[in-house]
Amino acid sequence: MTNRQRIFSLLPLLVLLQLLLLTAIWIPTRADRAVAPLATANATAVRRLATLAHYADLVVRGQVASTASAWRADRRAIETEVTLGVHYMVAGAGPSVLTLHTEGGYLPEEGLGMVASHAATFRTGEEVLLFLRRAGERLVLVDEEVGKFSVRQGVAANGALRVQMGLEELYGLLGEGLLAQGRQTSTPSNWAALEAGEADVRPASPGDFVFEELRWPGADPEIHFRANPSVPEAGGPDGSTEDFLAALTNAAVTWSIVPGAAFTLIYDGSISATDVEYNGVNEVIFFPGGQGSVAGRSRVWFNSERTILEADFWLNSDLDWDATGNPGPPELDVESAALHEFGHWLGLGHDSDSAAVMYFSLTTGSLRRALHPSDAAGISYIYPCPALPCIPEIYADPTETALSTELPTVTPTTTPTVTATQLPTATETPSPVQSETPGPSAPVGPTLPVRPTATIAPTTISQLGDLHTYLPLVQR
Repeated sequence: MTNRQRIFSLLPLLVLLQLLLLTAIWIPTRADRAVAPLATANATAVRRLATLAHYADLVVRGQVASTASAWRADRRAIETEVTLGVHYMVAGAGPSVLTLHTEGGYLPEEGLGMVASHAATFRTGEEVLLFLRRAGERLVLVDEEVGKFSVRQGVAANGALRVQMGLEELYGLLGEGLLAQGRQTSTPSNWAALEAGEADVRPASPGDFVFEELRWPGADPEIHFRANPSVPEAGGPDGSTEDFLAALTNAAVTWSIVPGAAFTLIYDGSISATDVEYNGVNEVIFFPGGQGSVAGRSRVWFNSERTILEADFWLNSDLDWDATGNPGPPELDVESAALHEFGHWLGLGHDSDSAAVMYFSLTTGSLRRALHPSDAAGISYIYPCPALPCIPEIYADPTETALSTELPTVTPTTTPTVTATQLPTATETPSPVQSETPGPSAPVGPTLPVRPTATIAPTTISQLGDLHTYLPLVQR
């Protein structure tokens, strides 16, 4: 049986799946979330809290007083300055008003915004608990979104850590961690009384996937991209340059052949770029982000209608990469990381399920190349297929290519996903600018080093021991 015959034999089940997806799924967004039930701190969360405390110069409980976005000095990205009114210090000492910086933001005068994967976002009036470190003369979050908790009525929630707990319990854990480091907590004895006047700010709660309320224009968009697979490991035992390019393009194909989703990611040829910027070209590169940075970073550019105009991502060339499909214990798999970043391109946020491609971290020495049911459900919601299956012609390989017959299931969770944002709603923005799918003038018919594989993974995956995780938790 050919691939096409296999697909059409599944049509009745796929139609049923599409109906279930459109009628039975609770879809959380950044703008509209309810409070989830309290989650117990697991051992992993406790270890990560200890790591946050170890690298934090300050742990601060406060309220966001204002946010102001501007171009970065090199005009390659937008960043936001966040002004924080301090209620009290939990660790360290500082003034009553602090400013910190995070990547991403919105420029209303230009009708242009940018979100960066793994970077925390803030909104005015939001109640927060922040783990901050000094970066030169600036304050930044420890491990980006991992270092930010949203607070409501004495409960702190962190989606990246998959935990919600009362402040009293959290402060107890932090106190133990600080004491082990020979440090003392700064939490005032009357901290509970200082919480009494807090604003009613809703932390977010999870669903099977998180829609960032950003999408490419059109009913069946074609998203063209170019790539530079140059990385120090290319040409050695971790894979040839062709292997690294194939890992990047395979990830694009995996998303494109989800039967219930109507869009296509198309590789348009190589580039020589070594950094990304807003230039009308969707670019994928390796970039020296530093040993203490994230493994990958997506930047998604959008207009006042939250229509995506351009997307880029880089993978951190200062880390160890493998493109052979057999990464060693200290190595990250290129295709797994690229699959995650392409999900951000398409409008998906971080999933609370550790088995999902869109989970915030990736373990070294492991593979995550197949989409979880929640990944497939999310992308099918954002880009619904009008008539199943929506397999792009360029990927409808007549040869015997494996296509999973497993259908995604929807299993709601109660793990919080905290994604408060300073980005505008349609009513807060100026008149929309014209949106177009950015498509570079590319060479005709570039060779596509592709080997489509099964797109939907089983609901669970085996977990590896205490290996290092990235995106964004980093090896120290």
